[in-house]
Amino acid sequence: MSAITYSNLVANRPQLAPVPVKVEGIEHQIQVHVYTISDYRQLMEKSSVGKDEETVLRIQLLYFLGGLNADVGEAAIARLDEIFTAWQMRELYRKCITLNGQGPAALEDAAKK
Repeated sequence: MSAITYSNLVANRPQLAPVPVKVEGIEHQIQVHVYTISDYRQLMEKSSVGKDEETVLRIQLLYFLGGLNADVGEAAIARLDEIFTAWQMRELYRKCITLNGQGPAALEDAAKK
């Protein structure tokens, strides 16, 4: 394996690939976006302006599922509500937060328990 310098990292910022996540009751894994600290901060700021807790959770889920340019409008939130149960949303949200805060290995370890 070869090494890369920090200046090369700055010049060629690596793109983080989405990670598959299993949600109980859904046959296939779901791709979830992984964010840099800066992008994660932007996601949190964009989703929490003047909204109730449940709406914020749904908007954040839409960003985790669709990336920073995801549609987070009322119609997108309604579609989310048609796909997931409340407990599936909470499970997926917890996994998204774990993934973005602790990495894919932590998510895999949690799934084994």
